[in-house]
Amino acid sequence: MTNEFDAALELHYRKEFVRAAAALQRCADAGHPQAAYVLANYYFVGAGVERDVETAHRLLMQSSEGGYAEATNFLGTLYENGEAVPCDPKK
Repeated sequence: MTNEFDAALELHYRKEFVRAAAALQRCADAGHPQAAYVLANYYFVGAGVERDVETAHRLLMQSSEGGYAEATNFLGTLYENGEAVPCDPKK
């Protein structure tokens, strides 16, 4: 799966966001937490996919539960600021 993730990142760096999103989705579906994090960012801003903050939040949760610390940090910021999720400083 690392090879597919690396290929997805290469597409990302070449700004081929639609193709990168598809590859990241396959990786996220296979349980790759960093791929879920990157794909969540795509959904959060609408890069290569239609903007969908609910899907972004779900992917961030998946990534965080998979142990990816950056996703946990991002979720904390979203909860603290009430961005895309209801404000909940306890989370």
